[in-house]
Amino acid sequence: VVIQLPDLVVTQVIVPETQNLGEDVTVSAWIKNVGSGTAYFNNPLKTAFFHSNVVAVANSYGQIYPGDSIMVSSTVKQGCPNSAMAQVRVHTNYYGTSNDTILESNGLGGNIKTATYSVILPDLVAQSIVVAEDTAWSSNTVSLTMSVANTGTATLDDTINYNVYISNSPTTYTATDANIILSRREILRLTPNSSMPLVAFATLPNGIEGDYYLHFVVDENGRVCDGDRSNNEAHSAVFHVNLTPWPDLVVTHIEVPDSLMVGAAAQFNITIATHGIAPAT
Repeated sequence: VVIQLPDLVVTQVIVPETQNLGEDVTVSAWIKNVGSGTAYFNNPLKTAFFHSNVVAVANSYGQIYPGDSIMVSSTVKQGCPNSAMAQVRVHTNYYGTSNDTILESNGLGGNIKTATYSVILPDLVAQSIVVAEDTAWSSNTVSLTMSVANTGTATLDDTINYNVYISNSPTTYTATDANIILSRREILRLTPNSSMPLVAFATLPNGIEGDYYLHFVVDENGRVCDGDRSNNEAHSAVFHVNLTPWPDLVVTHIEVPDSLMVGAAAQFNITIATHGIAPAT
């Protein structure tokens, strides 16, 4: 006895050429029965659309005769993809962990097909960080000028965070509280291919000495939908940090009364001076 079984194949996935973030995106798929038997849907045929941020399932009812095709569609809000090229994966005869799949002659082979399309996104770029001082002192402030840009195709209108780290390396740093010298949030509106400066003062750690670099990192927590996160860091040129000398406090003189009466108030005059080259603050 030869059992005539269907064989469902996703033959085409239709996606938009470009899509705006947050707007409805509709994806359609053609499903063809290339088997010799009819696909009867005692339960609805489930076709899952795996987007970057959501899974949508379309139900189909009835049957697909051998050689026939049906179209299924799904509409969701366009979320933030992992890059400016979004991918959607279509999986027909999909039932997750249940046993309600339609028996096919080729198992589930051919039931999955992917497609990609462009999402119009901003691209936040940390362009540069400049230290105004060629030579600085530990525990003192330095003046910083940073530049941030949007090289994407959509306007960036959001609040971003940015951090500045210090290290001995020109390109690497350790993201710890001990190495962070500045952390801020800024409201930015950057149209495509525009940039703006960020000016701030930062205090260097106490007790450091030698050649150092600063690392400007924008949107470190990934809050902004960014088309390319590989360009979110900028590194300063080398600058030298001198060890700030310590103050040296000395008690130079004490004046006390010649005599005191029991229970009476007494006044003492003490003179304190610094013999170091750094001020005592």
